Amino acid sequence: MTFCYTVLNVKFLKVSFALSRFLSILITITLILSMPIWAFAEPDETADTSTTSTTDVVDQAPVFNETNVDAEAVLLIDARTGMVMYGKNETQAIYPASTTKIMTCLIALEETEMSDMVTCGQEVVFGPEYSTMGLIPGEIVSVRDLIYGMMMVSGNDAAAALAIYIAGSIDAFADMMNAKAAELGMANTHFVNPHGAHDENHYTTAEDMGKLAMAAYQNSDFMSIVGTKVYQPADTNMQTGKDVLDNSNRLIRNDVNTFAKWYNEYATGMKTGYTTQAGYCLVASASKNGQDLIALVFNHKDTNDRFTLANDLFTFGFENYAQVDLYDLLGSSVIREAITNATADDPNGGFMEFLPEIQPETYVTGTNTYIQSLKDNAADIQAMVDLDADLRAPIEKGQVYGKVIYQYGDRVLLRCNLVASYDMLDFATDYLTFQEEDPNVTIVPPKDLNSGVTPAWWWMIFPSALILLITYRVLSYDRTKYKRSKNKHNYDNYQS
Repeated sequence: MTFCYTVLNVKFLKVSFALSRFLSILITITLILSMPIWAFAEPDETADTSTTSTTDVVDQAPVFNETNVDAEAVLLIDARTGMVMYGKNETQAIYPASTTKIMTCLIALEETEMSDMVTCGQEVVFGPEYSTMGLIPGEIVSVRDLIYGMMMVSGNDAAAALAIYIAGSIDAFADMMNAKAAELGMANTHFVNPHGAHDENHYTTAEDMGKLAMAAYQNSDFMSIVGTKVYQPADTNMQTGKDVLDNSNRLIRNDVNTFAKWYNEYATGMKTGYTTQAGYCLVASASKNGQDLIALVFNHKDTNDRFTLANDLFTFGFENYAQVDLYDLLGSSVIREAITNATADDPNGGFMEFLPEIQPETYVTGTNTYIQSLKDNAADIQAMVDLDADLRAPIEKGQVYGKVIYQYGDRVLLRCNLVASYDMLDFATDYLTFQEEDPNVTIVPPKDLNSGVTPAWWWMIFPSALILLITYRVLSYDRTKYKRSKNKHNYDNYQS
């Protein structure tokens, strides 16, 4: 009987020992696998410098019906953001014809006053094949009338007179035009005259003209001029009772019955153009519900159909695209970062708030689906923060200390600076200042913002150690009991 008990006890001890080893190994493995997660966990006070992961939103472009696109180069863009909604051969070299005058008008508005008086010379003499406003050499005309004559009836004579008045020669003015083009990023453009009369070396692209049109759209004086239906020039020293100037852009002409077919209530203006080599050209703008579009058509085969195409482009853009002001979505966002050398009594606990430098009317354009998703899920916009590597106090309010990139879905929405929202002193500077004022003052150095925070995995050591200790004591007890039982058994056998 004693022998059976001993055998059973030995088996029980072996099972207990094996089970204890298994439990110990299991706990150790669990602890090791869990340590990376706990070890890198931040305390609750740590700043959240990024938003939650965004869903996989793709800004899939709708398809424009190209059935009636009988033009060499076409482009539809957002006037504020430059987003391309439709393009055909937009980087191909084309002749701009009289849409060149958009550049001439911009420079004239920058370099002159509307009330300036210009004495015309021989530069205003053109043959009958060119469009003019009817200027005569020796005639004294205001800059205002010259600009309206150039943009309304595409007067080459007015453009030439303005060029000579501003730069002294056509070549010098062309240099100004090319300098302005470079400033606007029109890398594939070269101008040789202010009016667009054909020249092999006078060329551009629809893409470049889109950049020019965007710049013009931001000029309120320009838009007022190109949106005018009719204009009456003043009498001059050589002509009285001048004819009224009619805008050649049929999209804005609801005052002419024969133009009703092409009138667009949302059209706001810009410029037509034509030469034999350039074909029929049009740069047009339209605004609807706060969204502004620019349509560009070059080398169209028909004078009327270029307006029809522009209207089709506007309809396509307004129906399929929208925009949102990022200032409304992100202007109040805050990036919080811990600053380790802040003063001990920092009112913000050693954390600095950085604000994105986003200006009002910072728009992003996208398909209706994308923009609606962006509005509905603004919290999912990702913020990728890149703060200065040596970020330490003192920090001055309003100064730039890094950058942030905002992204949603497959698109980067904005890159902007991060600025400090308040002042922060560092301990060393604060200490020296107080020492100068009162040598007896004692300042407690600031705690390391990471000190006193026990990593979560340390807390797992205590229960693990306790379990191991209990297991060890159980095994020790069982072994002792076994030894005593074995000794007793041996003793009993010896006595017998």
